[in-house]
Amino acid sequence: MRRDIRREIRRIIGGQIKSNVSLSGYTSFHVGGPAECIADVGGVDSLRKLLEFAVKNSINYFMLGCGTNILPSDSGLKGIVIKLKGEFEKFEISGTSVVAGSAVKLNDLLKKTMDNDLSGIEFMSGIPGSIGGAVVTNAGTADGKMEDVLEWVELMEKSGRVKRVPKESIRFSYRKSYIPAGEVITAVGLKLGNSKKSDIIKRIERVKQSRINQPGGFSAGSVFKNPKGNMTAGQLIEGAGLKCKAIGGAVISKEHANFIINKGGATSKDIRKLIKLARETVRKKYGVNLKPEIRILEG
Repeated sequence: MRRDIRREIRRIIGGQIKSNVSLSGYTSFHVGGPAECIADVGGVDSLRKLLEFAVKNSINYFMLGCGTNILPSDSGLKGIVIKLKGEFEKFEISGTSVVAGSAVKLNDLLKKTMDNDLSGIEFMSGIPGSIGGAVVTNAGTADGKMEDVLEWVELMEKSGRVKRVPKESIRFSYRKSYIPAGEVITAVGLKLGNSKKSDIIKRIERVKQSRINQPGGFSAGSVFKNPKGNMTAGQLIEGAGLKCKAIGGAVISKEHANFIINKGGATSKDIRKLIKLARETVRKKYGVNLKPEIRILEG
């Protein structure tokens, strides 16, 4: 990236940028090559100017939340990697309504709503990441999902125009919402319910108990979406004999076959090879086409 481009990005965001920084420090997989430019953006006005600048100069941009659901390539990412900070990390509670910036961490929001005797997002317990990312992926469990509590989403278009979109205008599916390409979630509105804090705690504990068998280590959570049918993705991969299968520094977890763990020194290529092997083996044995739940990014 040219020096004058970097200088203009610094001016727009009112701070420093990071150049050619490894994405391994920004992803839960702890893999990924260098990002050409990482910019922390603290407000709507700075974000608007940055998007306008990127579009005008044909520069690619990518929104990076907590990095818990992505697999960047070993060659890294060209263009501007944008991390939302500042006002995007704030939220307000009014009655049973919550307005949250897209960079608000899920577990911080859960704790605060619980302290205010508000229920409905107990399913978020233990899910890493931000509220914006949770909307993009329609994050959830058997106990609930984002679309159940969402009222509206505030989006910034490529032009910099901000619009508020009601939930009814957003199409949701299993682990996905259909946000137009290039548009950025800046804030979300949630509608919760009243409940005793003691009851909320019980529901959170139940959710935590359901995740007790999920493995630790460097991973991005479930690699594949659960397909239709009686068998989960993990059961299919285990049934295909791939538990504990390792390629380089990556291994299919012995605790849960739908998790790939970076056991140390793994590359994105190692993980991608395991993903490909799992898909091909399961397709051959069961005739099921597993679809990735994580986002696989090219350079």
